[in-house]
Amino acid sequence: MNNKLIKAGAIVALAGAAVFSLAACSTATSNPESSETTEEAGSTVIAPVIVDVADLDGTTVDVQEGNFIDVNVPKDSEALWTAKIADDMVLEFSAGGTDGGAVMNPGFKALGVGTTEVTMTDGTTTVTFTVNVTGK
Repeated sequence: MNNKLIKAGAIVALAGAAVFSLAACSTATSNPESSETTEEAGSTVIAPVIVDVADLDGTTVDVQEGNFIDVNVPKDSEALWTAKIADDMVLEFSAGGTDGGAVMNPGFKALGVGTTEVTMTDGTTTVTFTVNVTGK
């Protein structure tokens, strides 16, 4: 009888250990810090529209509402550029310059659907172009 009790105890102990080890494995794979569980459904990042100031005069730039236009300008002139926007409900200017060690180009944020004319200048060069903002 003692032998049967020892065997039954051993089986229960092994079963308990197996259940515990399986539970430990399953919790390790459902880590909330995993990228699979932290991604939001439907979230996408749209790359900005990048244009060169030398090619911009007289053109039309199409951009989606909420997106950005990054204007490549000659090195060391980033902070010199200003802009006049005909309809500031459609587009917003963001000045270029330096922030610590980072150099930022001037650019624009597409605020709302519509079309507007833009004039940019660095005091020497002036470019005029159209921006067409489309819906999301």
